[in-house]
Amino acid sequence: SLLHEVNGGVEMNIYPNPSSDKLNVIINSLQRPILSIRLMDVTGRIASEITNINAFAESVNVSNLSKGVYLLNLNLTDGTTATKRVTIN
Repeated sequence: SLLHEVNGGVEMNIYPNPSSDKLNVIINSLQRPILSIRLMDVTGRIASEITNINAFAESVNVSNLSKGVYLLNLNLTDGTTATKRVTIN
């Protein structure tokens, strides 16, 4: 079964973590849909960004990213945000 983590009021699941290929981001469908997903490296540089998603699940291709720790910022269509640390290997 999938574990859900409540982060900033957002019930979400990000897997696999760590990942070397793609990250699957899923939120509870009782919430507003995902608007955008942004991956930032430890220096705050945007490494990857997907906008205008408007769905409850999205896959993020991370195969082109350098190994390391990133912050995944999730923005919902109602302005709610959540952040999760992810590892790319």
